[in-house]
Amino acid sequence: AGGAYVPLDPAYPAGRLHSVLDDASPVLVIADRTGRDALGADIQTIDMDTRSPPWAVQPVENPNSTAIAPDSLAYVIYTSGSTGTPKGVMIEHRHLLASTLARHTFYGTQRETCFLLLSSIAFDSSVAGLFGTLTEGGCVRFSSRDEAQDPRAVARTIVDASITRLLCVPSLATLLIERLSAQSHMSLREIIVAGESCPPSLPVALATVLPNVTLFNEYGPTEASVWATAQHCEITDMLPVPIGRAAAHARIYLLDENGLPTLFGAIGEIYIGGDGIARGYLGQPELTAEHFLPDPFDARPKARMYRTGDLARYRPDGCLIFEGRNDQQVKIRG
Repeated sequence: AGGAYVPLDPAYPAGRLHSVLDDASPVLVIADRTGRDALGADIQTIDMDTRSPPWAVQPVENPNSTAIAPDSLAYVIYTSGSTGTPKGVMIEHRHLLASTLARHTFYGTQRETCFLLLSSIAFDSSVAGLFGTLTEGGCVRFSSRDEAQDPRAVARTIVDASITRLLCVPSLATLLIERLSAQSHMSLREIIVAGESCPPSLPVALATVLPNVTLFNEYGPTEASVWATAQHCEITDMLPVPIGRAAAHARIYLLDENGLPTLFGAIGEIYIGGDGIARGYLGQPELTAEHFLPDPFDARPKARMYRTGDLARYRPDGCLIFEGRNDQQVKIRG
């Protein structure tokens, strides 16, 4: 329809929600009862629970979308980094498309995919689950906040709902493996971990307990349209667990403090180029200019790269090893 969406998690503190709304200045807020209660009575919303929603009288065919272009805004995800102050990352349609097609290239497409969405809708990992799955003809199973925080409940859902793929943090994956060990027949095929360093014990545990399930380790900031690298983790892999190689939509550079490529095997700061780099931060041109830079390694006009603040090095086979932050930042609410 030509609009961009900004997801809000009703579980967030009211101050955080109002801060995002003040910054984004949306023309429309759609919410169910839980969302309305979280936002408060002073925020006007369209009620999703009503029996006669405003869209019921609208045409059922697609709206005229001639005004939508590849560089039209698709969504804005708010991420806080180390400051706790949310900043809106603007992702365009072309960025989302490139990221989604890259997922299909890496993971393949399977119509029978049933993806279990465990993350908050306000996290960009939800983008991977929703668009990556629906565009391959699969289905998405949403989980409640309480369910997502209970490994036993998640394990039951995996079995009962015939889940084939999920994305979660490594610490949750470890707990799930323990609780799924007794299942002799299970549909689960793939576990994707991201958001934390993957411990060496995880690939070993998965190969031992659930040998038919494949483990992938992903890396990427919101500013690169969800992800930038991925690794198929195997028990024979050299330690530590790598974050892999650049995805099809991304270009990875390890640069020193002077912006020059590091020697192979030396630690450098990760800069990401390619087709998934965000437009910038909503309403923050100075911060955008600080982190989104011209890409001197890409000959395409107006090519840009994102300075992540993350450190990595190449191991001998060309896979990337994550080496932490250059400022030791701790993420707060995404």
